[in-house]
Order: sequence, then C-alpha cells, then structure tokens
Amino acid sequence: MSSLAAPVLRRGDERSSPNVFTRVVEQVVPTVVGSVDVDALLKRIDVNALLARIEVDALLDRVDIDRLMARVDVKALLDRVDVEALMARLDLDALLAQVDLAALLERIDVAAIAERAEIGELVAQSTRDVAGSTLDLARRQLVAVDLIVLRLVHRVLHRPAEPLEAGPPSLVEPVPDAVEGEVPAATSGRVTGRYAGAASRLAEFAIDGLAVVALFGVAANVLVFSARVVLGASVDTNDSGNYWWLAGYLGWVLLYYWVSLAITGRTIGKWLVGVRVVERDGSPLRTGAAFVRVVTLPVSLASLGLGLVGIVIGNERRALHDVLAGSVVVYDWGDRPAEMPAPLTRWLNRQGALEVPPPG
Repeated sequence: MSSLAAPVLRRGDERSSPNVFTRVVEQVVPTVVGSVDVDALLKRIDVNALLARIEVDALLDRVDIDRLMARVDVKALLDRVDVEALMARLDLDALLAQVDLAALLERIDVAAIAERAEIGELVAQSTRDVAGSTLDLARRQLVAVDLIVLRLVHRVLHRPAEPLEAGPPSLVEPVPDAVEGEVPAATSGRVTGRYAGAASRLAEFAIDGLAVVALFGVAANVLVFSARVVLGASVDTNDSGNYWWLAGYLGWVLLYYWVSLAITGRTIGKWLVGVRVVERDGSPLRTGAAFVRVVTLPVSLASLGLGLVGIVIGNERRALHDVLAGSVVVYDWGDRPAEMPAPLTRWLNRQGALEVPPPG
C-alpha cells in the first residue's frame, strides 16, 4: 500500500512543483541578492586577470558594427554635448605650445601646393590684366583726343557734321539692320579697324624715336664690347668725325622700321599706342610697301609738315608716305577691342558722329 502511494505522491508533487518553485524563487532570491555585498564582491574581482582572459579580437569579430551604429542616435548624442563647457576646459595656448611648427612646415610640400593651386599662372594672369588695363586706359585717352581734334577740324573748316570715317571695309563690320530696343554696333564706342588720328600717331612716332635711340645705343655698346674682347680691336666712340657711326645709325633706323612693319605691321611705339599699318583695303602690309613707306617718311617730315597735313584733314588720315606706299593706319589693340571712353561715346552719338555713312 505504501509502495503504491509513494509514486502517486511523487506524480502529484511533479504536477505542483512549478508553482512551488516559483514561490521559492520569489521568496529566496530577493533575500539572497539583498544580502550580497556588491562592493566587497567587486573588490575581490581581479580586473586585470579578467581582461587578460578576454579575447578582444574574437569579441570584436562578433560585434555587428553596422547594427550598433544604427542604434546610436547621433543627433541626441550631440545635443547632450556641452560645446561651450568643452571649449572652456580646452587650453588652446598649451595645445599650441605642444605643436612643433618647424616640423609641421617641413612636412608641407609648398611646391606641390603652389603647383596644384596654379599660383604662378594666377600671378602672371593678374599681372597681364593689370598691365593691359593700364595700357588700355592710356590708349582710350589718345582715341578721345583723336576724335576731339577731328571734330574741331570739321568745325574750323566749316565742314558739315558728317559721321566719322569708318576704315577699310574688311576691318570694320557693317552696321546691322536696326532692331527696336538695340544699339547698333557702330555706336557702341568700338574703334577697332578705324583710321587712327593725329594724337595716336604723334604718340607712337615719339615712342619709336626714343626706342630707336635706346636700342641703337645698346647694340653699339654690345658691338664695341665684342670687338674689344673677341678681336682685340679698340673702337673710339668719341670720334665725331667718323661717318661710319652715322651710316650705322641710319641703317639701324631703316631696319627697325622696315622689318617691324613688314613682319607685324607695327613697331614698338605702334604696339604701345594700339595702331597698325595695313594696306588700303585692310590686308596685311606687303614687304615692298613697308620699304617704300619707311624711305619716304623723311620726305613727309622734310616738307615743313605739309606731308603730314593729311593725317588731320584727310578722309582716311593718310600722310604723304602713306599715300606713296598705299597704306593706312588703323586702331588695333590685339585681342581686346579698341574702345573710346564711354562719356565721349555718348557725346558723339548725340552728335551723330559714330554713324557709318551708307555705301556709295
């Protein structure tokens, strides 16, 4: 009887054991945990030994970084950072004192930085722009004087207020058909390709005179020095009766003007002023025409200025040597448009002086 009751009781205990276990845990665990001295327990833990037994690499391999970062609220994290308090605790003087500026600068490749920033090209471009703007400013003033002189000549000679002559047809664009609300190109103030006036031509002639003398002096000194050093010959530069110097100077003047005009249509003075010598139809000046123009220039100068009157009163502003060579002088500033000052442009527009006469 007793042997049969025991299994039955055990089966009853098994059915009732979950409830009993739960009641035991609820009563015992708080009592055990409450009696644990956590501080004393932590003091007995050897942290170094514990860390030594942890395989950090294996632990990190098991960490899912993407998942971890996805759970981080960066905005909330930054909101909790007190930047002002952080900066207040930062000693910038002490931090900078620890920086080795010499070593830092040694590691900077200044040449590579300058190359990548194209500093050399920027400086060169800025220099060209400043020089070009300054030169154009002087050229504009000369153009203004040219046009004012021409207007005064028209008044003195009692000529009608005719439009200013344009220039060779191949160099000056024709005026397009008028469109309402648009300003014709002829009244825009551009004078590129138009006949150059007296002030500009006088300025370029003066500059060329100085350039010829200066360059001849340099070339003569180089030749004298070379003769002394290479040939051992002594050249007396103070011999005023030596006509070889006069012949050399005249030959130099001829070459200076002839070669310059034959190759580019302009000399140093003409380039600075912004004018060019071309054929009457606007084509580049031929070598033969350049030679005729140079050798007949003294004729224009020796005729008591009569050979230069055409520059002021002529329709094409041609001097005697221009007529003999079949050439004209026009404004040409290279890759930039030749323009007169804006106030003068507006005044001439009101006077009707910039309108190109109709063909024929």
